[in-house]
Amino acid sequence: GTPTVPAGGAAARTYAVDGGPPQASNVFAGLAPGPHFVDVDEVGACGVRLDFRVPEVPPAPALAESRVRPASCDVADDGSLEVVLASSPPGERLFALDGGRPQAEPTFGGLSAGRYTVSVTAGGSCAATVAVLVPVGDGAPLDSPAVAAPTCAGSLTGQIAPGPGDEPGTAYSLDGIDYTGGPVFRDLEAGAYTLYGRSPEGCISQVRAVVPRGAPLDLEVDVTPPGCIGAEDGRIEVAEVGRTFEYALEEGDFGTERTFDGLGARTYTVYARDLAAPFCEGEAEVTVPTPGQDAGRLDLGGPVRIAYGVPYTVDAASLTGLGTSYEFEYGGLEGAECLDAECQTIAVTPLETSTLTVRTVSPAGCVLTGELVLEVVIDDGVYLPTAFSPNGDGVHEVWRPRVTPAVTALYSVRIFDRRGAQVYVETGPVPADELRGWNGLVGEDDEEAEGGVYVAVVEAEVAGVRRVVTGDVALVR
Repeated sequence: GTPTVPAGGAAARTYAVDGGPPQASNVFAGLAPGPHFVDVDEVGACGVRLDFRVPEVPPAPALAESRVRPASCDVADDGSLEVVLASSPPGERLFALDGGRPQAEPTFGGLSAGRYTVSVTAGGSCAATVAVLVPVGDGAPLDSPAVAAPTCAGSLTGQIAPGPGDEPGTAYSLDGIDYTGGPVFRDLEAGAYTLYGRSPEGCISQVRAVVPRGAPLDLEVDVTPPGCIGAEDGRIEVAEVGRTFEYALEEGDFGTERTFDGLGARTYTVYARDLAAPFCEGEAEVTVPTPGQDAGRLDLGGPVRIAYGVPYTVDAASLTGLGTSYEFEYGGLEGAECLDAECQTIAVTPLETSTLTVRTVSPAGCVLTGELVLEVVIDDGVYLPTAFSPNGDGVHEVWRPRVTPAVTALYSVRIFDRRGAQVYVETGPVPADELRGWNGLVGEDDEEAEGGVYVAVVEAEVAGVRRVVTGDVALVR
């Protein structure tokens, strides 16, 4: 303790404590707790002894523990500490951090990692100190990022997106220098990357992200060979890859057209590129084949069964499906009758099974040919041609019935108009091949009969049986 003896009087005084040497000062320091006395002497006067007691010293505050929350990282100031006392003398308790301003709360926040000294004062005089370490934490780890491969091998369209479990407010970087808030990193090539994350407290974390390789750009094509050897009407059609792709053939310009026409039989290179993805390109070697042995052939169908002596109409434009833009030539049968000005539709009346040939030339210069077999069906009967045209061109000028070998004789041939008037008659019996036939003239003056439909009535002997056959006959002028 440090007792002070009151001073007074005008004469000089000396003070001695516990029989010790006298001193001029009335203040004594370093006394132990317990009873003491002090002798006070004054020059020219009697001395006096004073008894006093130095009280017991109260115990200093006792620390029970310190509670610490680490700083997130070495640059963060989000650590804290709290001092918990086991005991302390009565009176107000004050806490100070590193000699700073005392406070009543035992908790200190906003601390970076490091060592701190906390002073505790109790009862206004008794004090204790404690050293506390605020450690460095591991920081907030980054969630696994989401990655997307480039749209195709070699393109710069890969992506890295931060994981959904990261701390809100985290900024990101792929180089550890330039940070931005929560982006998706685009236009990346395939490879390994380090994604850096900086928390709002400034802590840096990192995670590895691998952008996988994109799949090779495979082109699917459909090839049509030329129509015939030497022709250049082949085609290559590329299947659509995507809405932002362009296509080119050989050294040609790129464009959105995917079909390339006018090609001969050889190997070509087809290219495709993505305008929205740099370096996303592909190519394919495509061979336009040489036409096979069936190239240049017309498919006319058949064979066709027709009745003996009955004209059969042939329309090659319809039979082939090529339409009227093609010009056809017919051959193989004599006596074909043209039914139109261009002779694209004809009528033929073969008397035995025959083959009709058809020929045309495609716009690419291919000669296309085909054959149509006409099977003539012969039975024991009389066949009445349905039309004839006595117009002086030498074709189908005379109408006469046609018969099978089973017909041994013709007894009569009569033709009537629609009013029932007989316009032609010939009687026999005569062999079929000796019948004159009707030439389209009527009356004693051999006037030309009007065009129209007439009725023919033929009486013949067929296989020994007398028969009557009727049918319509069209006279065409």
